[in-house]
Amino acid sequence: MSSARRTPIATQNKNDDSQLDKAGAWHRLNREGRLEDFNARREQLRATLREQGMRRKEAADQAWRQALAEFPPLASDPGSDPGSVEDGSVRRELSHRGARG
Repeated sequence: MSSARRTPIATQNKNDDSQLDKAGAWHRLNREGRLEDFNARREQLRATLREQGMRRKEAADQAWRQALAEFPPLASDPGSDPGSVEDGSVRRELSHRGARG
């Protein structure tokens, strides 16, 4: 296979305009007590995508995105930062982190 045909990872996925914060999502789901359910759903999605002919890496990435969309942060999670997005979007921090005068 020619190296000219290889596409950089950052541009391989047309819908991948940001990196997933998998570690942040994992910790959040663990705090919320939903990690086991999330992992089961993610694996179910991954298997379905693979059966549909998607490549292994693409199926894994898409399964993460879809499962995170189904498991948004709980409003009652004291550890989740309201200024961050862990659902596959770019992680953002608010400049005014809860300080009110």
